[in-house]
Amino acid sequence: MVKTLDQTNKTYMWYEMNYFSQWSSSRCTVLCTGAPDLLRTLLAESLSGQREALNFSDAYSMHVPLMDGIIALYDKSVWTLRDSIRHVEKVFHSIPPTTAMTALAHNLLHSIALSQHKRASSRNLTS
Repeated sequence: MVKTLDQTNKTYMWYEMNYFSQWSSSRCTVLCTGAPDLLRTLLAESLSGQREALNFSDAYSMHVPLMDGIIALYDKSVWTLRDSIRHVEKVFHSIPPTTAMTALAHNLLHSIALSQHKRASSRNLTS
């Protein structure tokens, strides 16, 4: 699950993603449901950055690039929320924190916690 802001930075969007993989001796297939379109781009970037060709006879060959894409998605989520908070700080630096600022801060902390959990899960997967 990842939380992002829409293009207007006013509405939060939640993506509850599911991943299914199927493996045979000659290929590995991964189906992602509920993922934002950005994940496709991030996954393509991760795959194009691979130094070696993937060994699709390995049952987990797609899991590391997929986790790279998911982690990049979480990073983007956290930075988008951070940028929104920074904008509020710049515009309203002399005004006491508002409910909107408190909500932004809460959502940023939640996204950071989710991102840290995914990073830990990724390290466990690759070790």
